Amino acid sequence: MSQRIPAPTAVALLVTLLSAPLTSSGHDGPHPATDLLSQQIEAAPADAGLYISRAYSYLESGHWAAAFADLDFAEALAGAVVEADLHRARAYHWWAMNSADEALATARRERSCTHLDRFLDAHPQHAEAAGLLERLEALRDDPCR
Repeated sequence: MSQRIPAPTAVALLVTLLSAPLTSSGHDGPHPATDLLSQQIEAAPADAGLYISRAYSYLESGHWAAAFADLDFAEALAGAVVEADLHRARAYHWWAMNSADEALATARRERSCTHLDRFLDAHPQHAEAAGLLERLEALRDDPCR
């Protein structure tokens, strides 16, 4: 059973994503939304959507370990493994796009494909996931699926 992200949390995620630069060097400080999201998490620690939002904020500033830790925690809270796969697929793709080392980028694209495959098995008509699959396959020698 999947858990829907509450509308206020979804709006916070959208604002976070739209207000941030598209790429990150990984050397910047935390994204400005991170502190705000951390305060919201303190007030509502059982809200999985807030952890997902903060994970994207960490991704924006290149704090990969913190982002994946928040995704893991959100998954544990919500118990929605399949939905977490889409977030992980996005995160690994983003990490690969920001990797200077091609071997690491390739490994991260592989991880992205693994999570994306699992998500698409459950949601074969998901438009955003299909678009991510298309982008990933354009960067790979072999198809994800």
